[in-house]
Amino acid sequence: MTLVDLSRPVTSGMPVYPGDPEVRIDEALDIETDGVAVASLRMGSHTGTHLDAPSHSIAGGRTVDRIPLDLLCGEARVLRASSVGPGEGIVADHLDAPLPAELPRIVLLGTGWDRAFGTPEALQHPHLAVEFARRLWDRGARVLGVDTFSPDPTDPAATAMPVHEFWLGGDGVIVENLTGLLALPDRVEAALLPLRLAGVDGSPVRAVARIAQEPLWRRNPSHIRTDTNDTNSSNAEFARIRDVVRTSEVWETGSTQHTTKSRGVSHTWASTP
Repeated sequence: MTLVDLSRPVTSGMPVYPGDPEVRIDEALDIETDGVAVASLRMGSHTGTHLDAPSHSIAGGRTVDRIPLDLLCGEARVLRASSVGPGEGIVADHLDAPLPAELPRIVLLGTGWDRAFGTPEALQHPHLAVEFARRLWDRGARVLGVDTFSPDPTDPAATAMPVHEFWLGGDGVIVENLTGLLALPDRVEAALLPLRLAGVDGSPVRAVARIAQEPLWRRNPSHIRTDTNDTNSSNAEFARIRDVVRTSEVWETGSTQHTTKSRGVSHTWASTP
């Protein structure tokens, strides 16, 4: 089993949606003086990789503490729109593969624009066309995850956020600022867990994808061909998983030990049975 962290680190001064509170992490207590280390955190409810509860856009909508956990955990379908340009409205024709007729509750839409995070270009990200959001909803999706600041255009002067209003208005959930989606296989299990903040409109999340089955290239390396024209699906899976291991924090768990891999460095420790 492989766990892939899809969350951004929360750091002081990190980029936030225009107009949102600045992130401040300060030392409140230290071990030398106080015997313990405690940090003081100041941030908005929509910091980093985070969840939008319905109450974010809908008066009287469900708050983050009232969202059922089983909505936020389970099978997820990864959709890719890797060639979409700045400011474009994503429709089904932008997808790298045809849109499935049925979708699980959780859909993760990768555009690759997470690579622009922290640059001015990040604010020019593509967004979902409302009609495309409706198609995802009609096919079963209720949790929409994106690797951009928003499924709507990021425009502080905008007076409407139509995808937010549609999706959250149906009691759905949006997760923003995910990272590494393009490297995932088409189907994963996902957990997008917020803090239990009573009466609040959103929360940072630790977003994790679980790849339950060993990829084909691990089970039988003979399936990997060196022919550069080979387009077999096992090679595509190999490339995606390889990129995850190289660029993401990956946890492999077994019955007796745990291994973390990050940028080629491994750390292993024993677990208690």
